Amino acid sequence: MTKKERQQFQQDPQAFKVRYLFREFLFDFLPLASSSPIKPKVDLSRLAASPHVLGLVLTYYVNFGMSSRETAAAMKDIHGVSISHQTVLNYANSVALWIKPFVDRFPYE
Repeated sequence: MTKKERQQFQQDPQAFKVRYLFREFLFDFLPLASSSPIKPKVDLSRLAASPHVLGLVLTYYVNFGMSSRETAAAMKDIHGVSISHQTVLNYANSVALWIKPFVDRFPYE
């Protein structure tokens, strides 16, 4: 940080992202719509929410190991996005069906 940025950090530390990694995933879900023989409950190409919301839901549910109800509550309390716990489960199951082929063929060596 520059000297000016350090002074600003002293006054307003939440304006800087220094304690965690910020990831924003931009995927085009349209090409995925008809390529899988197994159809999930939720068609990711027709999501009502933004891909950013989907990423947040998956981060809480998968990375942090929160339950679907805890994830729905966190989305409401932290981000102001009202979704049901069943929507969290549907999103996770749909994404799991799409990424399974990538995970199965990933070269882990």
